Amino acid sequence: MMSKSTTYKQGSKFWIALIDMMTSILIIFLLVTFLDSILNPQNIELAIIDKKRKEFIEVLKAQFRNEIQRKTIQLEEDLDHLQITFSDKLLFETAQYSLLSPGQEILKQCSKAIKEFMNTGEISDIKTIQVEGHTDSSQMERDSFPHNNWELSTARALEVIYFLENEGIARKLFSANGFEANRPISKTDNDKNRRIELKIFFSSEGELKEKINIK
Repeated sequence: MMSKSTTYKQGSKFWIALIDMMTSILIIFLLVTFLDSILNPQNIELAIIDKKRKEFIEVLKAQFRNEIQRKTIQLEEDLDHLQITFSDKLLFETAQYSLLSPGQEILKQCSKAIKEFMNTGEISDIKTIQVEGHTDSSQMERDSFPHNNWELSTARALEVIYFLENEGIARKLFSANGFEANRPISKTDNDKNRRIELKIFFSSEGELKEKINIK
């Protein structure tokens, strides 16, 4: 007949062995899950796209380093888009909507970076490109086009789109908006309010996964 001490020791060994086995199973499960997430082709593709997106933003920062320092161009990163803000003086003469030669050169650099980014893989990460024209609150009324700030802000947005399309970016990606003076970013500095905003919207993770599955 086994003593209580012997029974206790055997019971303890059983539970220790069981705990060791469960721990080993858990470690193996976590390892398999980790390897699956790392080696899953879909996740690898998403990581590559994310890396290219970051490289694209760094290219733009390098290209426009001088303009960024002079605050004639600003780059702002958001969760789903990159916003490039151009001072109106960089692109247009006062109250005009035809692009200046220096502005055309700036947009050529911008379009080149966008096209290179779009052509770096089989999956396109850019969903839409929204171009917005903004003026200050100074009233403009005249007989010739643009007759007012509303028409001016819209015409400038369209002019940027026509130029970028002519540089080889697909028309279907674009949308244009003219906001006149309705969305100021400064209460005191009209130079900041007169601007063109180019917003590059990226595909969400879900949209990218759908594109990867279709590929």
